[in-house]
Amino acid sequence: MDANGDHEICKDDVRTGYTVAARMAVHAARVTWNTIATFIAFNTVILTVVVSPFGLPKEATSGISRPAAIALSLAGFVGAVVLGFVHRRASKYFRYWMLSARELEKKLDPFVQTFERGKKFSKGECVCPDGEHLKSSTPYIAHLMTTVVFIVVFLYLVILGFYISTPPRALTFSPLPNSTE
Repeated sequence: MDANGDHEICKDDVRTGYTVAARMAVHAARVTWNTIATFIAFNTVILTVVVSPFGLPKEATSGISRPAAIALSLAGFVGAVVLGFVHRRASKYFRYWMLSARELEKKLDPFVQTFERGKKFSKGECVCPDGEHLKSSTPYIAHLMTTVVFIVVFLYLVILGFYISTPPRALTFSPLPNSTE
């Protein structure tokens, strides 16, 4: 401790914390991308089954029953909302670890600017690692997933509204034609 009662900063502790924060940021980024991949796969399967009767010739429809379509739409709606919240949480962890790494980076050698430059790069500002000028062309990509979640949730609500408001007889689809005829 120094004369003011503050703890002295040990460079080895800062380096260790910086390394851990950087690794955790990478891990959080993987979780975020895995959430996105799960969201896409989950909704692709459900939407394909639920929406397939619309706009296709009767020979190509799946003939899904109304209760099954409503149940799948509800499952898709709930799944989309849950995955949206999981993505939001994973994104917050990613942000926390990025900010922690940047905070510790400031206590290291002034030439270590990886996370500080990353912040500028993610905002679309020009950065110069190793003398090369780089500028991100997609500074607002982080907001894209939130928009996609809202669109998918809205789509499920529209599909649910359609299946609930349409009389059961209007939703009957003819089976596939018999090939032996």
